Amino acid sequence: MADPVSISEAAAPAGTETSLMARLRVATREPHEALHVAPGLSTLLAETPDLSRYRTILERFDAFMEMAETQVLIAADPWFEAQGFPRQSRRPHLARDLEDLNRAGIVPAGPALGGDLPTLPTGEGAAMGLLYLSEGSRLGGRTMTRHLAEVLPPELRSATRFLGTPGMDLSEQWRRFSVFMDAQGRDPTRADNAVQAAMLGFSVLADWFQETP
Repeated sequence: MADPVSISEAAAPAGTETSLMARLRVATREPHEALHVAPGLSTLLAETPDLSRYRTILERFDAFMEMAETQVLIAADPWFEAQGFPRQSRRPHLARDLEDLNRAGIVPAGPALGGDLPTLPTGEGAAMGLLYLSEGSRLGGRTMTRHLAEVLPPELRSATRFLGTPGMDLSEQWRRFSVFMDAQGRDPTRADNAVQAAMLGFSVLADWFQETP
């Protein structure tokens, strides 16, 4: 597993105030970069994508999202809504993408689980950290979606909903999310828990995709 920056290293220096979003960027940089170059995700930018590997990639993201939702996020949904930022699950788009691939007869190249399922921390702060990963992946998926729209078979070009988040203004979504995170992250304990959960989430995904399925 990638060695993420410790919470103390990501904390603001004494006498200064650093926004939660800035802390999260610093704390998750190493596992985030490891995820971007993970061999298991290489088919997303290949000139000729391996469709079986693509299906496995989506299944692994779905397994991770299911774990995050079941252990942490669903329980925090009433709190998210009360703070004015209702969470939008990524799993409906994953389900539709996988349905398209299944209808086309594409079988997975490997198991949906890329590794062990860890026990995630719970609570509002942990939910914020995992939501940082989920919302950030919307932005990261845009470049991949543009590429896949050019190289996937025409009948499967719609199977990029998870990566592309169609119908959403991603810049506005990220702006609203950042405002929410920095406002709620003024609570030191909540902020520390968010950083810890985000670091763990990125490290788990980076591990799951270290090998090409």
